[in-house]
Amino acid sequence: MEGFAGILGHERAIGILRRSIVAGRLHHATLIVGPVGVGKRRVADALSRALNCVGESAAQGAPCEACTHCLRIAEGIHPDVRVVVPDTSKARPTIPIAVIRELLREVNYRPYEARCRVIIVDEADALTEEAANALLKTLEEPTGETLFALVTARPQRLLATIRSRCQLVRLAPLPRALVQRHLVEQAGVPLERAEVCAAFSEGSIGKALMLSQEGVLDARREIIEAVAALREADALDVFALASKQARVGNQELQANLESLKTFYRDVALASAGANDDRAINVDLRPLIAQAASELTLEAAIRHIEQIDAVQSGLRAYVDAHLLLEDLFFSLASGRSPRSTL
Repeated sequence: MEGFAGILGHERAIGILRRSIVAGRLHHATLIVGPVGVGKRRVADALSRALNCVGESAAQGAPCEACTHCLRIAEGIHPDVRVVVPDTSKARPTIPIAVIRELLREVNYRPYEARCRVIIVDEADALTEEAANALLKTLEEPTGETLFALVTARPQRLLATIRSRCQLVRLAPLPRALVQRHLVEQAGVPLERAEVCAAFSEGSIGKALMLSQEGVLDARREIIEAVAALREADALDVFALASKQARVGNQELQANLESLKTFYRDVALASAGANDDRAINVDLRPLIAQAASELTLEAAIRHIEQIDAVQSGLRAYVDAHLLLEDLFFSLASGRSPRSTL
């Protein structure tokens, strides 16, 4: 528990929040947005402690992490800090109106112990239409003693009227070098794997940590190497690979196709003369260089478009075996796909 100081990156956004707290001008509703896994919820949690901290650091808009309020909030047992998360028991996670109504009843009363009641709505885009409208009414008539912190990676799914009544705090993807250093120094990930995970993470520590687990990226390397080898293979090898991939589950197949798109994206960049530090598949640089020597920029882009078309066909329940056969012959020979794609 390290407060704002323990959050990787986002110094500018955190600085704005701290200055607002010190000046007493923090908006009654804060909308924290950014990609999955960049620390949005951690910022919201630290904000709830900073608002109610009674330690010395409170004067600088930061939680001390040692006073009674900070400790109880961190443990999830403070009566004036509530966290709402989606109900994941259904196919589509939602935050129903009953949950919001229960919380809004508390807004009519003063906080029990703290200076400020804080309600954190995690994955706020999961609010049902009824729940969102109920929340909107409260945001339109703030009480002054309750602060809402809405957290989401998909702000466009929120009502425009809710977005307009919130102070926006945007968390950007973290630099690749920062993610890599965190994996090595804090998570003990070997340097070579950390480099690959950071490249694939899209600036998300959460995603990078998931990818760093043993074996997670093996399927990516396997499919890329298999397709790259098709340039020297015969038709039977193409049929065999298509058959093998057609038998995997749809989710795994889509993931493999996404991996192929990242490879041809790297090839396109290399063909265009870009520095290889922009590559995603950094552990496959020899394969990227070889493919870039054989494919023009236009051909690499065409391959990405072909893979996109196959993914669309799979979502439309077109026969996977036929789609993959045609795709792999295209990738092996560099020809255009059949008109059926």
